[in-house]
Amino acid sequence: MDISVVTQYIRPELMVAVVILYCIGMALKKSSYIRDNLIPIILGLVSISICAIYVLSVSEKPGNYQEVLALIFNIIVQGICCAAAAVYFNQIGKQTKKMISEDSKEE
Repeated sequence: MDISVVTQYIRPELMVAVVILYCIGMALKKSSYIRDNLIPIILGLVSISICAIYVLSVSEKPGNYQEVLALIFNIIVQGICCAAAAVYFNQIGKQTKKMISEDSKEE
């Protein structure tokens, strides 16, 4: 999987949210108060909040309930995709470090 797959589903303007979420995730990981299994949930909620602010700020006032539902759907999907991308990039880093350390042990 390469970066083009991520950019197909996440609005380009929201790619900065992925970086912010990655940094928040790293800070949460270093915190002794937050369990590791809660970090993706926290990132998801923060991401949906960030995406809600963005989507609502650039959208026209919805005219009917279908447009309201479309906005809500867009907010949730973009939020989940941004959080997933942040976790994905974190895991790529971890797996790369793991692979490099295993290769150095074999030599």
